[in-house]
Amino acid sequence: NKYIIGLISKNNRTAGGKAQEDISDILSGAGYKQVNYLVRGRRISKMIQEIRFKKQLKKLPKNCTIVLQYPTPMNMTKLLPFFKVREDIRIILVMHDVGFLRDMGYVGDKEKILKEEMSAEAFLFERASAIIVHNSSMKKAVINYGAKAGKIIELEIFDYISKGAITEKHYNKSDIIIAGNLHKDKSRYLYMLGDMKNKIHFNLYGINYTGAVNEFIDYKGSFTPEELPNVLCGGFG
Repeated sequence: NKYIIGLISKNNRTAGGKAQEDISDILSGAGYKQVNYLVRGRRISKMIQEIRFKKQLKKLPKNCTIVLQYPTPMNMTKLLPFFKVREDIRIILVMHDVGFLRDMGYVGDKEKILKEEMSAEAFLFERASAIIVHNSSMKKAVINYGAKAGKIIELEIFDYISKGAITEKHYNKSDIIIAGNLHKDKSRYLYMLGDMKNKIHFNLYGINYTGAVNEFIDYKGSFTPEELPNVLCGGFG
């Protein structure tokens, strides 16, 4: 018995859920059964989804294999009791982001919450039978966080599934492309680009950008992951 756990995002203008949905689609085609978590913004809806998701997990058969995508659809501390009880389950971890590095630097109550979640994540890295990461840098970060090198697999390169045609483009190598969720809490470095001594031109794509727009920073708007490849303008990113 093989299962894939992922999220279904209602926000189609970020790639946050795109990679997880692609993995779910690929593995579903390979015979894995889906156990999905629907992401919604309202607090009560989230609570209902968490209850439904936990019920699905409890129904999983003994000695099954789970492909768990990380960061997890729920706060890892809420999933920890399940994985501690179900020692029979084999976990394959697919990492899309290194959350414990991205979220560093917070203080106060949020710092306390992050420390609790990081402890839970360390347990998950130890518990997983295999960990799939993007590249050697992500592998190094995970190893430093306690994972064993022997169970880590590097993809080295990855891409998104596109349902439409992608037109051939010639890119201007002098411009840098940055695409994603541009909110200050998620991408704080974007709001410091103006402080760079070497003035480089940036083209920004994504939601929640509230920073400066000037001769060096150009905000291009937000697009779906399917639309984005055909509207990108720039070189590296």
